[in-house]
Amino acid sequence: MDESGMTNIVYNSKTGVWEEYDDTYDLTIHCTSAEEAERARYLLAIANQMADSGIWNSASKLPPLYHVVDDDDEEPLEYDASEPLLAYTENGRIVANVRYVKSENFCGWDDWSGGLFNTKVTHWMIQPKPPKE
Repeated sequence: MDESGMTNIVYNSKTGVWEEYDDTYDLTIHCTSAEEAERARYLLAIANQMADSGIWNSASKLPPLYHVVDDDDEEPLEYDASEPLLAYTENGRIVANVRYVKSENFCGWDDWSGGLFNTKVTHWMIQPKPPKE
């Protein structure tokens, strides 16, 4: 209920239900220019992309894996792998499109490009969504 005693009703697109609006945890950002407001919108969009994944996870906590069957060759190759991730390495690099892979012949972090060559992954996080053109 707002100051006038009116109840605000909003549509929750996640649940598909109309519900009473609760402004208890609303946040107001004061900007002094259009550029500052655009920067705030940009940073909030990045934060929203990261909200589901959290921030950095220790490499000792493995990401969720799913089963993959790659039948491009004569004999299908089966393994478990994570979604593409961002990885932070012990030498301070951030490498994109890294997956944790578990198979009969290999178990560990891999990016198929050599970005992890001669270094160790210390942390990982889910990659942000690609831009919408």
